[in-house]
Amino acid sequence: ATGILDEQLRPVFQKLVTSTGDAIQAQELLKLALDVSAGSGNDLVTVASDIANVMAGNNKGLKKYALGLSAVELKTMSATEVQLKFLEVYGGASEKVSKTFAGSLGRIKASAEMAREALTLLLKSLML
Repeated sequence: ATGILDEQLRPVFQKLVTSTGDAIQAQELLKLALDVSAGSGNDLVTVASDIANVMAGNNKGLKKYALGLSAVELKTMSATEVQLKFLEVYGGASEKVSKTFAGSLGRIKASAEMAREALTLLLKSLML
């Protein structure tokens, strides 16, 4: 459990599937995006957009991730090199965050939202 609502994850996953054409690769990139988002403080949509751009050969926008690389290095890195650098810097960050108090609150909030949606559907079905 990530503490992120599925309605936030679906469009991000769709963007990554569209950019890669491969659902399995998109799942791996989603996991990476969750780590980068958790570690960098950038929102998941922005991170996923930047990763999708990297997959298309556009490395603009990577400077904000403080990867410790020069502008020339960032510009000339391959998609695989960028992924490896992200893993080196942010790998496992989403799991670490999920174990914090804030991460626990995020999971509770997501669970409450899912319960609210389920109850709303149940009430609507009972009214029919």
